[in-house]
Amino acid sequence: TPTKRQLEVLTMIRVFIRENGFAPTTREIQEHFGFASQTAAVNHLCSLKWHGAISNMAGKARTIRVLAFKAGAMPSPDYRGAAGAM
Repeated sequence: TPTKRQLEVLTMIRVFIRENGFAPTTREIQEHFGFASQTAAVNHLCSLKWHGAISNMAGKARTIRVLAFKAGAMPSPDYRGAAGAM
């Protein structure tokens, strides 16, 4: 099961894609959540990919895709309550 923070990252990605038409970069995820490094953002993305929540093309920016889930399997916490608004 993804952690609360991973679900917040997933929600941020969903909203970012909906509002912008493309996925955020790891730097944008880092800045949004106030992570000390991009590595933290990459680690969350790797975990979400392992859980089957997202897919992406390695080495390519803005290729994150949110995958479909069973209803109720992954709640969508309000990411705007995190470290900062986009």
